[in-house]
Amino acid sequence: MRDKGVTYKHTDNVTFYMIGLGAKNEILENRWKMKTLEQIRRDLKHTERTINILKIDIEGSEWISIPQMVSSGTLRSVNQMQIELHGNGTEHDLKVLRMLYEDGFRLFMRDRNLNCKYSKTGIVRPRTSCMEVAMVRINSKHSTKI
Repeated sequence: MRDKGVTYKHTDNVTFYMIGLGAKNEILENRWKMKTLEQIRRDLKHTERTINILKIDIEGSEWISIPQMVSSGTLRSVNQMQIELHGNGTEHDLKVLRMLYEDGFRLFMRDRNLNCKYSKTGIVRPRTSCMEVAMVRINSKHSTKI
């Protein structure tokens, strides 16, 4: 769905769009077009489709985008998510993860992304500030039939 290049058709079934996933529909100062998942689905006429796997890697914006997706109900048609989480486990980050849990998602995989390093004066060795996580919807009252 998102590639910072240009919109192009990769194969018959795969098209990359020059759109960023965000918490609201807007055009940023750098002229990058951001849209909510709900709006992207409307634009593509996919509102009635189940998303089997949603991959999110939006460089820290997941912490503002996920609450919007949960509150709008857009994630109710998502069965599984793979997310690159950026950050250091702030109170807000934990609240966002709790929202996903309460929406019916459960973590089944997590791994440190060693390419995403955080270093600070006084810290002897760099540490990762990104985690790759995968979550599956277990709450059948929210999930849609495949």
